[in-house]
Amino acid sequence: MKRIFSDPFVIVCCAILLFFLVHYLSEVTQEGAAPYLEQIQRDYTDAENSDKQNIRKEKFTQALNGLVAIEEKYKPIMGDGKIYSNIGTVFFQLQEIPLAILNYYKALALRPRDTLLKNNLKTAEEKAGIQQQTQESPLDSLFFFHNKLSLPERIQAFSFFTLLAAASMAGYAWLKNRWLDKLALISASIAVIFLLSLAWTNYFSASEGVLTQSSKLFRGPGEQFAKAIDEPISGGSKVQILDASNTKWVKILTDQGIIGYVNITDIQGI
Repeated sequence: MKRIFSDPFVIVCCAILLFFLVHYLSEVTQEGAAPYLEQIQRDYTDAENSDKQNIRKEKFTQALNGLVAIEEKYKPIMGDGKIYSNIGTVFFQLQEIPLAILNYYKALALRPRDTLLKNNLKTAEEKAGIQQQTQESPLDSLFFFHNKLSLPERIQAFSFFTLLAAASMAGYAWLKNRWLDKLALISASIAVIFLLSLAWTNYFSASEGVLTQSSKLFRGPGEQFAKAIDEPISGGSKVQILDASNTKWVKILTDQGIIGYVNITDIQGI
């Protein structure tokens, strides 16, 4: 009978568990964001309860500064999206609607099933006078979960089914149980599906951005070119980013299918 710790798979699993243990211990020993969040909550509550416009603006601004400081420190791009949702809500209270829409989209990428967040985004877009046209990608019809799960959730699912497939293969090698063989095949198949979803997101899906203010759309990278459309694009509009290599201009595709260039200061990526 094989010795368990002579199996390479067991050694790899132990190494992975040790890595996550060290990572967890490093996280719990770091200073958390709880003290900052408590102050932010007090500032936001004070702003909501005040009937004086100057105090409301001051307290909302303080809450926003605290949220932005946390976002810059912790960079929660693979988190649960709550920080971006809260930033969007404060921007909405401050009547900075395009920036509210930008952060709602950032939050929605991490919270794709959040109904309240979707309603907040819709309200902000209506306030900005925007009717965003949703366009389905070819993957939407093939993999229903692609837009139902966030990127971190799909990474976790891929990791889980990959480890499950490896564990089942190792178990089958020891025990020769046909059910473990089937479990390994099913788990590996699901892991491949999630891998394709991740590959589509990272290599094939279009980059998107939001115009943070009303912006003119030109046919080329500069104001010397003719306008692609007569009217400026409304701030808060979501567009596809086709080329951002220019230091001053970004090539975009609007939801009406119009291609043009906007000033790089007028757009932020989601």
